[in-house]
Amino acid sequence: MRMIGQLADERSATTFSDYLVVQGIENEIEVASDGSWLVWIMEEELIARAVDLLAAYKAAPDDPRFQGHSRAARQIEEREQQEAAESGKRVLRREDIIASHGPFGMGPLCGVLLFFCAAVFMLTGQGDNPEAIRSFFIGSAELEGGPMLGEIRQGEVWRLVTPIFLHFGWVHLLCNALWIFSLGSLIEARRGTRFLLLFVLVTAIFPNLGQYLVTGSPRFGGMSGVVFALAGYAWQRGRHDPGSGIGLDPRTVLMLFVYFVLCWAQELNPPGVRAMFGTGARVANTVHTVGLVIGAVWGWVDARRAGRG
Repeated sequence: MRMIGQLADERSATTFSDYLVVQGIENEIEVASDGSWLVWIMEEELIARAVDLLAAYKAAPDDPRFQGHSRAARQIEEREQQEAAESGKRVLRREDIIASHGPFGMGPLCGVLLFFCAAVFMLTGQGDNPEAIRSFFIGSAELEGGPMLGEIRQGEVWRLVTPIFLHFGWVHLLCNALWIFSLGSLIEARRGTRFLLLFVLVTAIFPNLGQYLVTGSPRFGGMSGVVFALAGYAWQRGRHDPGSGIGLDPRTVLMLFVYFVLCWAQELNPPGVRAMFGTGARVANTVHTVGLVIGAVWGWVDARRAGRG
């Protein structure tokens, strides 16, 4: 089931929907948040034809061939529903398809990620043991005081990823853990463990590199970059491909962006924001930004590919 386009009002959407039914193309229409009407096609193999018909309809909506199909469409739909009932089947609407994705529990990869976060948290004395946390940094030297990524150049390539397992305090750990448990498990359930593994690796490595190159310091850590990437992916995938079963509530998106802005505001060190984060806390804003951008672009690309499928 895919959304092929939109029409300006209910009357034109209903007229076109009836025409599609008469042409043997099962479809659904629904109103969007901006007042336009979305057209959904149920069968993948009929999408290309439906797209062509929609283009023709938009070009000439008053063409007689598109008009007067309401009664015939209702008769066809009633007959199909009766046949489905008799055969023990049911006609699926968009809500049924989304619901058919079903509930989900913690994904296996998400469970592994949370286990490593908890284990590293304890091994590093809740992020307070300088000697213990140093082995998880992307490097041991400041960018201006030693060779760039010296340990990685010597073969310790895991340091590109290990900063995501560092957390500095219970609040830091629990906040990220809740997002991995909920949003990470959702994406793992919808896209699979292999996809999530690749996603985590990409959104760990590049944000970590970005943070190190921008700040010159290896002293950062946390799963927040991956979390922002997951949020960006879900936001754009749900926005452009609602039938994927992946998405974020608009209020959640707003909350994340408010937090994102507040984190950047901390760089200016205003009194109110300083009190919120604490005087000694430093937020890895580049990690957040690179993760969010990668996730959002990835979600948009996947949605576009799905729409063309």
